[in-house]
Amino acid sequence: MLNCNIHDSFSLGAAITGAQQVVIENCEFYRMGHSTPVAGRRLYPFPMGIDIEDGTNINQHIIIRNNIFRDNESLHISIVHGRNILIENNKFDSVRNGLSGGVVFQGSRGTNIVSQYNQYNCVVGTGQGASGSVYFKQDTFLNATMSINYESVYEGCMFEDVSFLLMMKAHPDFSAGTNYAGSVGTAVLPSVKNAAWLNNPLYHVLITPGALPWSSGTSYTVGKQVTHAGKVYRCTQAGSGKAANAPTHANGDHTYADGYTWSFAGAMIEPAWATIPGGYTTEITGSIWQAFAYDAPYDTVTFSHCKFNYNKKEAARGWLNRRGLAEFKNCKFTLNTSSRLFSDNSQGWDLIGKNALIFRDCDFRFINSSAKLGELSLNRLSIVGCGLYGDKDGWASAGFWKVNDALVQNCILHNFDMKLSGLPNSFTKTARIKNNRIVLNKEKRVFGANNEGIYLTNFENVLIEGNKVSMQHPAQLNRPFTIYAEKLLKITDNYLESSYSGNKIELFGAFRNNVYTAKVPKLTAYIGENLVHQMTVQQDSTFTAQLLKLLGDISTDINAASVGTGDRMAGIPTSGAYTVGQILYHAAPAPGGYIGWVCTTTGIANDTEWTSGSQYTINTLVNAAGNVYKCTATGQSGSSNQPAGTAATEKSYPDGYSWLYIGALAVFRPFGSIQ
Repeated sequence: MLNCNIHDSFSLGAAITGAQQVVIENCEFYRMGHSTPVAGRRLYPFPMGIDIEDGTNINQHIIIRNNIFRDNESLHISIVHGRNILIENNKFDSVRNGLSGGVVFQGSRGTNIVSQYNQYNCVVGTGQGASGSVYFKQDTFLNATMSINYESVYEGCMFEDVSFLLMMKAHPDFSAGTNYAGSVGTAVLPSVKNAAWLNNPLYHVLITPGALPWSSGTSYTVGKQVTHAGKVYRCTQAGSGKAANAPTHANGDHTYADGYTWSFAGAMIEPAWATIPGGYTTEITGSIWQAFAYDAPYDTVTFSHCKFNYNKKEAARGWLNRRGLAEFKNCKFTLNTSSRLFSDNSQGWDLIGKNALIFRDCDFRFINSSAKLGELSLNRLSIVGCGLYGDKDGWASAGFWKVNDALVQNCILHNFDMKLSGLPNSFTKTARIKNNRIVLNKEKRVFGANNEGIYLTNFENVLIEGNKVSMQHPAQLNRPFTIYAEKLLKITDNYLESSYSGNKIELFGAFRNNVYTAKVPKLTAYIGENLVHQMTVQQDSTFTAQLLKLLGDISTDINAASVGTGDRMAGIPTSGAYTVGQILYHAAPAPGGYIGWVCTTTGIANDTEWTSGSQYTINTLVNAAGNVYKCTATGQSGSSNQPAGTAATEKSYPDGYSWLYIGALAVFRPFGSIQ
C-alpha cells in the first residue's frame, strides 16, 4: 500500500488479519471514525488507522514506514497479534479535539516489534506478553503519554515533556488450597506455618485479615465475618435492619438487641511477614486471614542513552510509578519544572518486594530551583556513577525515597540533597553511601534547620564509606550527613572539608513515630579513619543512649598540632563508648599536668555515680559497680536499690525504679606527666 490517502472511515483505515510480507509506505491515515453513520449500521467501537490482529502467528514481516497519522478518533495503530513488525519514520499526531489518537503495542503473541526514527505526539502503550518485548530506537516523543506494562527497551530516544505510567504486569494472588503450576505450592489457610513456598526467597508473602472490622450502621448477611476487640465473629442470623450492637462475647452464639446473631470464631492473632528462607508466620487457629503471594520480580523497562527534558512549570508529574522495575543507563535528565519527576502511584500490594529504580552513569541537571527528583516507595534504589547537579539558590533539588535497599556509589552530588528512609516495619533495610564526591554550597535548606546533604532514617544498616565531602559556603551552617541510626552504623575512610567551622555530621538514635513503631534495637557503631577539616562528628544523647558498642577513633583533624593523635578533650569524657588503648589528648596541656588519658577498660564513659536517695528521670545514665545503666522507669521517691547485673533486659526494683544495663564503665588513666 503506497502513496495513499485513507480517511473518513467510520471503522478502520487498514486491517491486517492474517498476512505476511506487508508494506504500508508514504500514506496518510486521518479522521478515522468521523464519517456519517450509515443507517442501520453500528459504528465500529474503536476507529483507528491500522489494526493488526486476529491473524495470530500468521501476521509476520510487516513494515509501516514514512506515514502520517492524525485526527483519528481512537488509535493510530494497534498491534495485537504479529511478529517481525517494523514501525519506521512515521509521524503520529498529538491528541486534540477530544480524540485519543494513540499507538498501542499489546497482546500475548507479539515478538520482535521494532519502532525506530518515529515522532510520537500521542499516547503510546506497551502491553506485549511474556513471549516478546518492544524495541524503540531513536524515536522522539513530544508531549506524549507513555503507559508501560511489559518489558520494553528504549535506546537513543528523546522524551520532551512526556508523562510516564509504569505499571508492569501483576502476578496472581495466592489463595488457600490453590496450586499455581508448582510456582508457590499448596497451603491451607489459616494454617500456613509450614507451607513450602515460605522457604523460597523469590516469593514475597503478605498475610492480611480476611475479615473487616465490625462497623455500626452496616447491614451484614449470614456467613459474613467481622473482627471486633481482637476477636473474629461470623454472622449466623441477620437482623432486619443495620447493625447497632457490636459483638463482644467470647464463646458460642449470641443474639443482640439489633436482631443479629454472631458466632464467636476465635481470637484474632496477626501473623508476621514471611519473605526470606527461614522466615515464618504465626499459625492461626480459628481466625480468618487471606494471603497474597508474588512469585517473581516485575519485568524491567530499560532506557539506554536517552534524553529526558521537562519544561512544564505547573505541578505535573513526569513519572507515575505504580509497579515495576525501571533501569536507566547513560541517560540525561534536564529538569526545568516546578514539580517532582518521579511520583508514587502504587496501590495495595504493588510495593511488596517489587518496585525498583536503577540509574547507571546518568546525568541530572536541575535548571529550575523548585525541581525535585521525586518521592517514591521502592524495594530497591541504585544510583551508580551518576552526576546530580542542583541549584545553589534552590531549596528543592532533592530526592525523597522510602526504600528497603539503597545504594549511592561513585556519584557526584553537587548541591543535591537526598532524604532516604527505610520502609516502615518491613524487611532488613540497608543504605550504602560509597565513594561519592559531595559538594554543598547551598543557601536554602530542604529538611529543616541544618539538615542538608544526605539524610538517613530507619535503616538497620548504614554504611558511609570512602566519600569526599566539600562544604564550600563560608557562613551557612550545613550538614553533609544526618543519620538516625538503628542496628549498625559504619562511617569510615571519608574526607570531609568545610569552609565554615560550624559544619558537622550529626548522629541521632532511632527515629520513631506512629508509622515507625518497631522496637528500638541496640546499636553498634564503627566510626574511624576519617580525615576532617573544620568538621565535627556530633553524637546526640539519643545516639549515645542507644549504643551497645562504639569502635574507632571517630575522626582526625588534618590541621591538628600532630596529625593522627586522636581526639583532643578538656578532660576525661563523660559520654560515648571507648576501647582499651584509645588515647585522648589534652586540648590544653600545661606544666604540672598530663599529655592526656588512655582508656584502660573498654566501655561507656559516664560521670554520674548512682547514689542512694537520689531521684532519677527516665533515660538518665548512671554507673554502679563498674557498669553503666539507663533508667527506664522512675519511682515515687529517691532510688534505694542499686542497679546490678548485666542482662540485656530491663530489671525492676522494689523502690519502683527500672534499669537497663548499657555496658561496662569505661576507665581512663592519665599519662605523660609534663614537668
